[in-house]
This record gives sequence, C-alpha cells and structure tokens, in this order.
Amino acid sequence: MPQAWEGEADLRISEGLVAVLRKSARPLMFRFPEREFTLHIPAHAFEQYPVFGIARYQAREPYTAAEIRSLAERGIIGRPAKLPAARQAAARRRRPRPVSDFGVSNDALPAATLAGGCDMLVASMERIHDPAALASICKQIRRHIITMTGAAKSGHPGGSLSAVEIVVTLYWDVMRHDPARPDWPDRDRFILSKGHAAPVLYAALAECGYTPKETLNTLRKLGSIYQGHPDKRFLPALEASTGSLGEGLSVGIGMALAARLDGKDYRTYVLLGDGEIQEGQIWEAAMFASFRKVDNLCAIVDYNKLQLDGFVKEILDLEPLADKWRAFGWHVIELDGHDIPALQKAFAEAASTKGKPTVIIAHTVKGKGVSFMENNPKYHGVAPTPEEVELALKELA
Repeated sequence: MPQAWEGEADLRISEGLVAVLRKSARPLMFRFPEREFTLHIPAHAFEQYPVFGIARYQAREPYTAAEIRSLAERGIIGRPAKLPAARQAAARRRRPRPVSDFGVSNDALPAATLAGGCDMLVASMERIHDPAALASICKQIRRHIITMTGAAKSGHPGGSLSAVEIVVTLYWDVMRHDPARPDWPDRDRFILSKGHAAPVLYAALAECGYTPKETLNTLRKLGSIYQGHPDKRFLPALEASTGSLGEGLSVGIGMALAARLDGKDYRTYVLLGDGEIQEGQIWEAAMFASFRKVDNLCAIVDYNKLQLDGFVKEILDLEPLADKWRAFGWHVIELDGHDIPALQKAFAEAASTKGKPTVIIAHTVKGKGVSFMENNPKYHGVAPTPEEVELALKELA
C-alpha cells in the first residue's frame, strides 16, 4: 500500500474517539462518497499517549496524500499536522513506522458531508441503526442501573429501567453529540427532567465515553460526580441540573429558542416523568412552546403509570393524555416506549414536523427487564438488595 501521508502525522485522536475505538470489537468503518476506510488504534498507542491515540489508516483502495488533504479541507477529517520533533523521535523508537497514519481531529461532520453520503459517525459517536445492536446496549445499561443502585443502597431503579430504550435510541442513533467535546455548540441537547432517574443517564454517558464507567458504583457517594440527581456542578457534561420536578420542559424550551436565535439547527429533547407532568409548570411550558412554534423541541413522556406513592391513575389521573397535548397545540405520537424501531421512526417524524413542538407519549413498564421489579411501586425509590442484584443480573445476562 503506498504511503497515504508522508512523515509523522499528528497522532491526534480525541479521548472520546479513543474510547469508542478501544472498546469496539472491530475497527470503525467510515463511508464517504468516494470509498471506504477504517480506523483502529494499536495497543501500544495507549502506553505512549494516554489521552490521544494513534489512528492507523487502512482502505480497500489507498487514498493518496492529495485525497487526504482534500478530505481535510472539506472538514470530513481533521487536518494532518506534525508532532514536535522530540515526540516524533520517541514515537519512532516505540513503534514500527506506520504504513499510513494521519491525524483525525474530533470536529463535527458538516451537514453537507452527511447529506453527501457519510453514514457512519456523528462527531466521534458511531451511529447505530440496528435495533438488535441497540437492544444489546440497553441490556448493558440495565445492568449498570442495577449494580449502581445496589451499591448505593438507595436510588430510583424503576423509573431508570423504564426509560432505557428511549435514552439509548437518542444517544446512539438520533442525537448529534461528541463525547470529546461536551460543550460543542452544535450538539443536540438532552434534558432529564425526571432527574431521579439519573442512573439511566449516568450509565449512558459512561458507555458513550463522557464519564468513567469504573466509578459508576460511586452513585450517591460524597464527592462522586454521580450525584443522586443530575448536578452540573459535579458533571459538566450535563445540560442542566435537574430533579426539581416540572422544570425541565421550561429549560428545554429556552435552549430550543436559543438555537433559533443563534441560527443553529441543533434539537432539544426533554424526558418527562408521568407523575411529573401533574405539575402545573409543565402545562404553562406546553402552552408557551406551541404558541412560539418551537418545532426544534421534542418532549418524551415516560408513561410507566407509576409514581412515588402508587399508580398514577389513583393519585391524579392524566387521561386523556394525548388529547390534552393536542389541545395545547403539540404534535403527538403515541407508542410502546420499549419498541426501538417505533422510537426511531417517531424521532424522525418529530424532526420533520414543522410549526409545532412534538411530544412522544411512550407507554413503558416501570422496572422493565427485571421480572420482580416490573410494574412494582416498591422499586420507584427502593434499591435492590445484594440478593436481588444477583437475581436481576442473572435475568439480564
């Protein structure tokens, strides 16, 4: 294979992409209009560069240096650059000279590139469309929720388990985001308004590469970044501190309106609890969003029919829920919140709906995936015992 880039290229792969490549069972395949190429990172790269890694370039048909420059100029890959001389020498001593290495910065792929045929990465996050693959991620997220709350001996497992498919579909298939740059201005925004379900969000952020998986079991511990409710002071990757129920939709509307004012195309997603939408502020926000035609906003109601004190219908019935949202001027989609293809279709429909905000009423099962937790009010705010953790993990194996 001819050299694709002469000399020592800047070995600059951001931490988020390193994390994705490192845990991937296979190299990442990029698909561009011209042809295909893959990236992988040699094991020794992690010894030499703890934050940045080495990307080994391989293609079915080799790219020339001119073609790589062209891809860089179009923003598809980062611009190659030289390492400092001392690091070049150290890199040569530590490893064989590569066939073709090039620098890849973690810049967002432009919309024109995506429209032109790139079907692989949204920034550094690999988009996964396959429902079976997403279901596999859901199972891992559920295992994290069980072990986290079990280790903490407190928390809210039931409402975290009910929201797994919603969160996984958003983070792995729908949203535009970059774990290496949580403050990327063009990222889509996600607000967990039902903040007590923090374990599902923490598990997703860790699996995406935003935060360390190794410390998930410090949930609710003093000084942990994984506080009992999402707290941006401890975890800057969050969009907002949430958990004071009823406020998240208002926050999301503000972010969606900011996108409009700034001329940006990012979308905002707000996950609401069904007990939460008994709060009056939700309906004030709903009225405002439709009046202002905030169509870059999508709310999702995790309608698992249970809240802290019991069944929603016995405390303050929400029905007819879909009709209420329609009466407030929203586009309404009702579905099974554990049906991944239905969620994928609904999020696409929401993105194409203009002139009004969209709400997805996701019918879910509290405690989904663990038989003794399903539809059981006890597990709204009671953590599993060590014996229950063992049983639950067997079911989720």
